[in-house]
This record gives sequence, structure tokens and C-alpha cells, in this order.
Amino acid sequence: MVDKSNSTPLWAQVEEDVENQIRAGNLKSGMKIPSEFELAAKYGISRLTVRRALERLVSKGLIFTQPGKGTFVTDHDLPYGFSAMVSFGRTLREMGHDVGTEVLDQAVIPGPAEILRTLRLDSSATVVVIRRLRFVDGAPAAIHTSYFDARIYAPLLSLDLAKESILEAAERIGGIRIAYSQESIRAIPCSSAESLLLSVETGRPLIELEGVVFDDRNVPARYTRGLYRGDMFRFDFKNTAKQTSSLAFTSIS
Repeated sequence: MVDKSNSTPLWAQVEEDVENQIRAGNLKSGMKIPSEFELAAKYGISRLTVRRALERLVSKGLIFTQPGKGTFVTDHDLPYGFSAMVSFGRTLREMGHDVGTEVLDQAVIPGPAEILRTLRLDSSATVVVIRRLRFVDGAPAAIHTSYFDARIYAPLLSLDLAKESILEAAERIGGIRIAYSQESIRAIPCSSAESLLLSVETGRPLIELEGVVFDDRNVPARYTRGLYRGDMFRFDFKNTAKQTSSLAFTSIS
């Protein structure tokens, strides 16, 4: 119940109570939570107050709403393949999640020196940069930034990359077939700008995935940097006797 004599706003008390139930496992991943009407009756408050609490929980990525079906607890430990070759949208949709995309930037720019080296381009080359905010079940989940050689991949700018797979589009435009990728992963603190986009507190851990995708001619076709909410994803690996993932250590001193 809520304490109406408490100085804490009623919506914040409801938000905290539902969040605590999720964290404690009383409301499990995928479980449908009570309706606004039911929660209003339970807490003895208005539906408008309940709605504000639920909107806050959606922005945190703890719950999501499916129109006509109700509100559900998010799977907070989404397994995701550790590869820049994996289509984010297709992979998570196949797992039953609703995936959305907002294109933040889509332009041709002078290539940053590090990107040009990675893509094996000369110092005067321009690159296509595409930056997208990805949503899972209505909650902001990741920021993807990709770079391509503008001489080949400028047609990407004319596509609606909020709806189309960037990997499939690149293969079609470049007339290539993706063969393999090289990636690195690390934890980094969330910046203030990323905090606004991902609805997480500044300084909270993000998972950074950097990868270079190569075509079947051994030519780098795409450099990508993905920032994933640390409270929403688990990265899965598959190793064999012949090939395993490597671990690198960077000193912080």
C-alpha cells in the first residue's frame, strides 16, 4: 500500500513498490501485471497516478505494453549473440520481442582517422555514418553507430533504416557477402547524452561492442559501435576446441 502521509509522491511510491516486486522476482519476466484499474483499486489512488508510475517503469525498461493485450514484465536479461554480423532486430523478433528503431543521424561526413584506418581508406575519404536508437518492447535498449565507405554505400542514405536491416541493405548495395567479423567488448560508464537517449542514470554501466565486418574478399565493409544497457542484455558466446574467444586486459592505472 501507499502512505498518503508520506512526502514522497504517490506515483513514486507505486513505482518503487512495483519495481521492488520485479527485482525480488515476485513479478517475473513475461508476467502480465495488473491493469491500471486494478492497481488503482489496490493502492487506493487514481488511475492517472498509476499511469504515471507505469510510464516511469516503461522508461526504465522494466515493463512494456502491448496494445490490446496488457502490460508485461520485461525480460531483463536478454541473450544476444556476440557479433556485429548478427541482426539486432531480426534476432530479438525471432525471440518474440517487439523491436523498434529511431534513426538519429544519417549522413556523409569526413572520415575520423581511426575509422578510416579500420576501413582501410585513405586520409581524404568520406564515410556514411548511421546512428540509430533501438527499442525492445517499447524501452530504449541500445545505440548503434555504423560507418561505411561513402563511395560505395552512399545509397544507404536514401533508405528507411528504421525499417530495413542495415546488414542486408549493405550486402545488396555493395554486391558483397558478409564472411566474418572481429569484435571487442567492454563495460563503460553511461555519458549524460547517452543517459537521455537510453533512460538510464549517468555513470551506470553500458556494454560497448565494437566490431568490423569483412566481406568474402577479406575487405572491411562496416565498422560498428553498439552501446547496450547493462541491465537488459546478456551476451552469449560459443567456443569450440579449435576456436575460442580471447580475453584482453587494459590497465586503468
